[in-house]
Amino acid sequence: MSDWSDLTAARAALAQPGLPAAELSAIVQAQPSLGAEVAAHPAAWPALVTWIGQHGDARAQAAAAQRLAAAAAPAPAPAAPPAVSTPPAAYAPPAQNPYQAAGPGPYQAAYAPPANPYQLANPNPYQVANPNAYQPTFAATPRHTFTFVMSILLIVGGSLNVITSIVYFNTASTLAWGLDISVGAVYGLAVLALVFAVVALVAGVRGVKNARNPAKAPLLVTLGAILVALAVLVLIFNLAIAQVGPTSFLGLVVPVLFLVAAIQFKNQSH
Repeated sequence: MSDWSDLTAARAALAQPGLPAAELSAIVQAQPSLGAEVAAHPAAWPALVTWIGQHGDARAQAAAAQRLAAAAAPAPAPAAPPAVSTPPAAYAPPAQNPYQAAGPGPYQAAYAPPANPYQLANPNPYQVANPNAYQPTFAATPRHTFTFVMSILLIVGGSLNVITSIVYFNTASTLAWGLDISVGAVYGLAVLALVFAVVALVAGVRGVKNARNPAKAPLLVTLGAILVALAVLVLIFNLAIAQVGPTSFLGLVVPVLFLVAAIQFKNQSH
């Protein structure tokens, strides 16, 4: 099978009615956005169309449903064969008929009904001639490892931030006295850290769940941008209320790397 990583080449190939059926599976795996075009191709067989309807985007699902409905529609009823004229039972041709050729009479030949003009050579145009000649294999979409790893780290970091926020809330007075700041500042830092933790957990879970789904890459980019903004706010807050060292900037590393991974994932899907 060919390499269909080029979206333009794959789209051009789908415009060819004679494209081999085996190439359709390769195209829909390499270019999920072309699921609707693959489902509408004349060479697409029912198993492939059904798979596209289950795993494709909304446009692909609609095209697959339309194709399957057309395949399931009953064929038009064949026309009734014309009535056969038969001579009267008592009729017998003259013994001496100079116009009759040797052999059976014109009414003695066996009747053969005309061919049915509505009967297709292949009753099912969507069925491969030899079902065992090619068994499609639907390989799972490769997981974007960078996004997956960063999502795991976000889940771990978000869980730790939840614990840190709870500690801030329970020891606000002690922390305020030790850092020589107001109790309100400690509560503000705890709330900000808790919001960051919740967003980090949501982004991490989404990243782990959708590391194989390029269609969700834009959502991961949005969550990554929000995380980076919250991490910057936490850093500014820390710098404003306490003596913070260079290690405080480490809180930015994972959100920034998650955003970079999500952008790479999004660009890879195009």
